[in-house]
Amino acid sequence: VSERWRLLLTAQNAHPKSSELYKLSLIGIFFNYAMPGGVGGDVVKAFYFYKDHPQSKAIAISSVFVDRLLGLYTIIFMALSAMLYDFNHVMTLDILKSLFYFFGLIFIVFNVGLFCLFSKNPKLNEIVLTVISKLPLQEKLQKLYVSGQQYGSHKALLVKVFFLSLISQTLAIGIMYLIGHYSTFGTNVSLGTYFLV
Repeated sequence: VSERWRLLLTAQNAHPKSSELYKLSLIGIFFNYAMPGGVGGDVVKAFYFYKDHPQSKAIAISSVFVDRLLGLYTIIFMALSAMLYDFNHVMTLDILKSLFYFFGLIFIVFNVGLFCLFSKNPKLNEIVLTVISKLPLQEKLQKLYVSGQQYGSHKALLVKVFFLSLISQTLAIGIMYLIGHYSTFGTNVSLGTYFLV
């Protein structure tokens, strides 16, 4: 997780030490469990990064925001992949079929949103900024959008971040599979089911 964040920060010409980001990531993980809601840790680690680098407020916020976006994108990609792998089974259950269509829709929306965020097309940028200008908190959203735009010229880096997320999620699922496999209640659950869940 900290390596993924480090790559995103380097795209914005911030070069913190890996050890510093590792510590901040551990603080973020702690606050994810200690505070209600999943974004608590992200806010805290962005705050501490900004505190140590006062000139980098927009960088701290946008890097954490893009990291979270790409992490969610990876989870949706993996959920869809697991459903496609076991497509016949998914189509036999109404609830799984509904989830499949729902995740498919979210995946399309994510792709469109990420394309708009990272695109360098001036007309598209103008449309996005016009839409943002009609929203509440427009100034903060514009700053976040402009800061996030800088990642658009680092496509190889974004692909690296995506693959690091895939590895991270796969390892987490693997650990849960091993815990389930060696416990009394999860011995009959397949690895595919863990990926689906």
